[in-house]
Amino acid sequence: MSFSSLFFTAGFLPLFLLIYTALPGVRRKNRVLLCFSLLFYLAGGLHYLLLLLLMTALSFGFGYLIEERRGERRWFVIGISLLLLNLAFFKYSAFFLRPLLPLLPFHLPEALLPLGISFYSFRLISYLSDIQSGRLRAQSFESLLLYTADFHIISQGPIVRFREMEAALRERRMSPEDFCEGMFRFCLGLSKKTLLADHAGKLAGQFLPLDFLHAASQGNPPSVLASWLGGIFYMLQIYLDFSAYSDMALGLGRVCGFDYPENFDYPYAAHSVRDFWRRWHISLSSFFRDYVYIPLGGSHVSLPKLCRNLLLVWALTGLWHGASWNFVLWGLYYFFFIMIENLRRRREREELEEERVGTGEEGERKEEEKDRDREEKPEEKAAESSGGKEGRGFPGFRRQSAGERGKRGREIRGRRLLSHLYTLLVVYFGWILFRFSDFHALIAALKLQFGIGASALWDPITALSLWNNLIFFFACLLASTPLFHYIGISMQNGLQQSLSLRRKEERRSERIRDNESFGDDSLQLFDRESEAEAENEHEIALRRIQLRARRRKRALRRAAFFYYLERGAAALLFLALSVMAMVGSSYMPFLYNQF
Repeated sequence: MSFSSLFFTAGFLPLFLLIYTALPGVRRKNRVLLCFSLLFYLAGGLHYLLLLLLMTALSFGFGYLIEERRGERRWFVIGISLLLLNLAFFKYSAFFLRPLLPLLPFHLPEALLPLGISFYSFRLISYLSDIQSGRLRAQSFESLLLYTADFHIISQGPIVRFREMEAALRERRMSPEDFCEGMFRFCLGLSKKTLLADHAGKLAGQFLPLDFLHAASQGNPPSVLASWLGGIFYMLQIYLDFSAYSDMALGLGRVCGFDYPENFDYPYAAHSVRDFWRRWHISLSSFFRDYVYIPLGGSHVSLPKLCRNLLLVWALTGLWHGASWNFVLWGLYYFFFIMIENLRRRREREELEEERVGTGEEGERKEEEKDRDREEKPEEKAAESSGGKEGRGFPGFRRQSAGERGKRGREIRGRRLLSHLYTLLVVYFGWILFRFSDFHALIAALKLQFGIGASALWDPITALSLWNNLIFFFACLLASTPLFHYIGISMQNGLQQSLSLRRKEERRSERIRDNESFGDDSLQLFDRESEAEAENEHEIALRRIQLRARRRKRALRRAAFFYYLERGAAALLFLALSVMAMVGSSYMPFLYNQF
């Protein structure tokens, strides 16, 4: 079952929400969520559901053993090993046995990958690791099973830690505002998948199909323009597809009262490869950082150990994505660029440190020369200490002119633009490595990017297809930028500012009421005429504040009404367009289901 299927959207989800919202109490809601999660997973096969239950039961038992015998590390090692062996058997056995298949006297069928096994295995590993480190206590089987099988995040993440869900499993509040925002985000993700990602995938397959070598062997290779457009549309597809699922998962979580961590932060707006991986699949990157990279020493180690740590992390990152050598190559590709960026950062830190403290006798000699110059020229020393034209109280400080500031600003913007283009180019070729699992097709696709083996620089059919999809192309580009996110944030900030102003007026009115008793005691010091004037002014001021507070309250209600009306209307529009797209086209599963 997939989030982008009609059965889920029109049947499973409405039934779940109806029962979930009707039942009171967190415990009842947890059991409803658990039952529907098991039904969701059962759609993938009973044997895979039994496997999930077995892995959860093993993690439950080892969790208590690790907690009771924390000094004995063997239980932690055994538990983690069993989880990794289970993952390796289903995901990598065919990969490692493939060279031996011709030697076997029988046919070995290739097992289908259980739904979400990579994600729930890593969640259970993080559960046992947090118990071993003392950050978490062993949980009940029901809570652990709900954490493992939660249908919001079972198939494509994010890889949520148990301690990020622990408080919500015990107590959570589901407000109408959360329901509205959650459904808006779910419908936004659904439309991103059905309206943008699926069509981008079709265009990627049209411009540069996976079997393009067959067409090339018949004398019809793609043009350079077609190969680049195929790579660009695949680059857009994989982001829109995966981030769409994350939007849907986080939206469903908010509807149910859970606050899952963000998994994407507009990675194509990054200015370095390191920045890209801080924005792309954040939960996976943080998992390897916290459970592999930091335990090995992180970046605060010698250069050879840093190289070892990064090599291990990126080899595992590549292998996690799939059982193929192109994924390993993809991980090593990013290791190369991130290692270069780390070395550059180290060198810059060392240079800054040398500039700050000076280096040896040369630094001391320069300081002595500066002191001698100040003693020989007392007027400059006085100008520096008093501020003068240069200092304003800071010795050696010179105010920059508007032209200098503008020039420096242009230099900074130019460097940021170049670093952004460099990052996009690195990521683009990374997705070429990621897409083609066949080695010969991968080499041929890389050659096509530089015109080697291409039919021409461009061809009329490709140019016409691009022209017909130009508006769609720009829509995908806009959906990959934080523009609409910033618009939504500004609307939310305006609503919150109105709410804070209303509360401020209410507090001011309450303070005046609280001061009435003090005023009654102090008015006896004045004559009756002064007392009447003071009371009158007090009443006028209080009425003005109360009137202003009522006006702000009405304005806030109107703003909140129109804000949530707009969100609800947009959600219904996204849902209607998505349903029409699902009815009128063939089903396309999420890309990350295969990982």
